[in-house]
Amino acid sequence: VGGLSTPGLKRLLDGARALLMPSFAEGFGLPVAEALAASVPVIASNIPVFRETGGARITTLSPIAGEDWLDTIRIMARSNRPERQTIGAASDRYEATAGSNYFAEVRNFLDTL
Repeated sequence: VGGLSTPGLKRLLDGARALLMPSFAEGFGLPVAEALAASVPVIASNIPVFRETGGARITTLSPIAGEDWLDTIRIMARSNRPERQTIGAASDRYEATAGSNYFAEVRNFLDTL
């Protein structure tokens, strides 16, 4: 959603059953980090950036596996399903990367170039 304010984003995430990120390419994956920080389960394409950002806390699928996406969305739509509770519990333990660690990681990466 373009032009959404921070409070507006928070309201959307608060009411979300899951964040869907069916993408073939992505920069950092900020929506994934934001959703996890808000304890919202994430269903994302199995591309490296999402696996790095979300790790085992997210559900990853092939971006072209339409039936798998539909099945997973149906599971997330049922709030009483054990799968959703498991994913939600993993999301509850998510901690965003601390600013100082982030810049140290970037500096270390740049040193390898």
